[in-house]
Amino acid sequence: MGELPTRSAEQMLARLFFLIHIYAYARFKKSAQCFCSRWLKCYRKGKAMNISGIIGLGCFFGLLVLAAIMGGAPDTFVDMPSAIIVAGLTLGAGLMAFGFKDLWDGLWALRVFVVRVPDETLGGRQARVLRGLIPPAYAAGALGTIIGMMQMLATLKDLSSVRAGIACDILTVLYAIVLAEGLLRPGARYIEHQNALRERQRQT
Repeated sequence: MGELPTRSAEQMLARLFFLIHIYAYARFKKSAQCFCSRWLKCYRKGKAMNISGIIGLGCFFGLLVLAAIMGGAPDTFVDMPSAIIVAGLTLGAGLMAFGFKDLWDGLWALRVFVVRVPDETLGGRQARVLRGLIPPAYAAGALGTIIGMMQMLATLKDLSSVRAGIACDILTVLYAIVLAEGLLRPGARYIEHQNALRERQRQT
C-alpha cells in the first residue's frame, strides 16, 4: 500500500516530462531541423565534432562519476529533490531575469561543448545569460542547504528523515557547483574567447 503514492507520483512526473517534450518539439521543431541540417553539412565536411569540448566534459563529469563509484556508494550522490531545487530555482531566476527566448538561446549555446557552431551564431548575449545564471545556481545550493538543515532540525528523532535532510543539505551545494563550474562558466568563457578571436581576426 505504501508504494502506490510513489508510483502515481512517478507516473505524473513522467507525463509532465512527456508534455514538456511535446511542447518543446512543437515550439522548436524548425530550429531543431535547421540545426540538424547544418550539423549534417558540417559532419560531411569533417568539422562537426568539438573534440576538445567532448574530452573536457568527459574529464569533468567522468572523474566525478569515477570518484563516486570508487567511494563504494554512488547512489548516495543521487538525490532528486536536490536536483529539482538547483535546476528549478536556477531556471526560474533565469526566466525572470532574461525571458524565455534569451534564456533558451543561452542554454542552447552550451551545445558548443559537443558540436562546432558557426561563430556568427555566438554573441555576447549568450555569454551574459550563462554568466547571469551562475549566481542563482549558487543561491539555489545555499537555499537547499537551509532547507536540509530545517528538515534535520524538525525530524531529529526520525533517522530516515535526518538522512534525507543531510542529502538535501550537501548535494544541493554539489549540484550547484557542478552546474556553475562544469557548464555555465566554461560555456560563457568559450563564447567570450571565440568572440575575442573573431574580433582580433577582423582587426588584422
